[in-house]
Amino acid sequence: MVREATALDAKCPIPEELPRAIEAARKEERVRSCLARVAQLRTAGDLRNALAEVERLLETESKEPRLKQVRDELHGQIRKARVRLLDELRRIGEHVA
Repeated sequence: MVREATALDAKCPIPEELPRAIEAARKEERVRSCLARVAQLRTAGDLRNALAEVERLLETESKEPRLKQVRDELHGQIRKARVRLLDELRRIGEHVA
């Protein structure tokens, strides 16, 4: 975008902060898009794919606190789901025995 603006009018200086602002806006859009997809997957009960979405973006946005928070929440939800399933399997096993 900056290169295109410069190409249109080489005499018009581009503010130094413009490239950083553009990248920050792009990053924010990536994070918001990811969080929206994660919310949809959570609603559908697809915690593993929700976690995969977050972890994929954390590869490039490792310092993003919202992604870290959602990742930690998903880990907790997955752990609780595993415990519930194991408890249910134990109860089934007790009834069979």
